[in-house]
Amino acid sequence: MNTFEKVATAFVGVAALLLPMSPPVPAAAATGSARFGIGSGIDTTADGAKVALAAGLGVGTARVDLWWTGVEKARDELVMPASYRKSVDRLRAAGIRPLIVLDYGNPHHDSGGGPTTAAGIAAFARYAGFVAATFGPDVAGYEIWNEWPNTVAPEASSAARYVALTRAASAAVHAAAPGSVVAGPAMSLLGADGLHPWLRQWLAAGGPATVDAVSVHAYTGTRPPETTLGPAMRELRTALTAQHRSVPVWWTEGGWQAGPPGQAGTVTPAVQSAWLVRWGALAAHLGVTLVVPFTLNDAASTPTGYGLYGSASGGYTARRAAAAYAVLVRTVGDRRFVAVERAGTGGVWIVRYGSGGDVVRVVWSTSGVRTTSVGMPGGSSLVSATGATSRLTVVRGAASVRVRAAPVFLRSDR
Repeated sequence: MNTFEKVATAFVGVAALLLPMSPPVPAAAATGSARFGIGSGIDTTADGAKVALAAGLGVGTARVDLWWTGVEKARDELVMPASYRKSVDRLRAAGIRPLIVLDYGNPHHDSGGGPTTAAGIAAFARYAGFVAATFGPDVAGYEIWNEWPNTVAPEASSAARYVALTRAASAAVHAAAPGSVVAGPAMSLLGADGLHPWLRQWLAAGGPATVDAVSVHAYTGTRPPETTLGPAMRELRTALTAQHRSVPVWWTEGGWQAGPPGQAGTVTPAVQSAWLVRWGALAAHLGVTLVVPFTLNDAASTPTGYGLYGSASGGYTARRAAAAYAVLVRTVGDRRFVAVERAGTGGVWIVRYGSGGDVVRVVWSTSGVRTTSVGMPGGSSLVSATGATSRLTVVRGAASVRVRAAPVFLRSDR
């Protein structure tokens, strides 16, 4: 047993002495979609407006950071801020389960950087256990850190150091709130040749054995989702199978930055909207059970950003992506993924959810405007990316549908 394992074992043995005695407040049942969420932007000081926006999307999960520095302001004194409790309570009251991110350094330990010493790891584990004891297992999960190699000093960024931290923090969370889901490593999925090299190091270091769900961030730059995510996801899945880890895979960040035409690193709002829906529609096909776009809203009042909504100062103006994502969430919902019925043939994609008389097909084109024939029963309807619904004309069991980059939803209600 190495030093880090001794720290984790010792923590579990004294967990009851370190955690708050009052039980967590029971959470309201989630009413939004378990498949779709929204990320970072549900902050801990908002007046409730952001929670209302998230609920309006129909999501069942919201990713929220409960920073270590906010919980341990004085060394070795763990106090849950009222603002943190209020943030979690508001989400739960809206039927949204928080995905709580336990992250970032604390100036009282390891000079405020990523905790890598035995003492620093033990301190982070105490914080993780304290948060889990406060809110219990009835949350979407507890995610350990956020993009470790991108947020710590280079000398601390190895996957092995992160795995040591996760092992201790996971033990603490499970001891404090049995049944909780611990997620990690919350790191970028893609590298230059498929799976990110740091994720390969994490896999080699035994990272999957320390978590209950594998969380990755599925950004593709300015490339569409259809051509980029598949190879990396297949490599990740193969590695998990080889390690006998049958765990869910979550995309806890992802999306495209909208900006003015020609601005480097951005796409137009129309492209942002279309690709976000296509990304969400393809997730289940790639083995992903939770999709959490980044982000609910932008912090600054600029025309550039990942947010579905603009800044608070701008009145949370909705981008096209907000309406389109809400239509995806509410139309596909938690229906069982069945198949990709057409994977780019002639530029057309058709992804099917549901069976029997309750089927939704998501249909789009990656090569301009196309007209395609789709087998549908009479009485079916078409839902546009804006939510407008119209009756499909079905002749001999098929409908002729005109599709573009922005997906449409073909819905059979019988």
